[in-house]
Amino acid sequence: MSTLQSQSTSALLLLLLSLLALRVTGSPASAPLVVAVGALPALLLVRAVRIVNQRVDHRWVMLLSDTGAFAVAVTLWLLVRGGGVHAWQIYAGMFLFASFGAFYLPAMRGWVAGQTTGLEQLTWLNAMLAVATQASVVVGWALGGVLA
Repeated sequence: MSTLQSQSTSALLLLLLSLLALRVTGSPASAPLVVAVGALPALLLVRAVRIVNQRVDHRWVMLLSDTGAFAVAVTLWLLVRGGGVHAWQIYAGMFLFASFGAFYLPAMRGWVAGQTTGLEQLTWLNAMLAVATQASVVVGWALGGVLA
């Protein structure tokens, strides 16, 4: 359930920030740029993610990642509510939000691997995580479509 919640929020924010960037800039190129900016942290932070996940308990990494992502989302919401959001703030917010997500997923998988007693159980749990991740994208985009 926590995976579904966390990943649904990520998918929802990606869609809503893409639409917000389109509205703020008026340029159709701004929406795919939000998606591209959201993909960068997973590529740029690989080494840092590995080091943190080796040295810090996986549960703490997941908790701090979700807390940081929540803080970014609330900050963006406050900017939008205040009426003063700019394109650069949307892109920076997406980068920061995705940076926290880059730490979350490996920590979640590491935590799951630590809970298993054998390869068969690990395979089953990884399959469940994959289903939850895909379901969360559907839920997040559906919520985004309703809210947009």
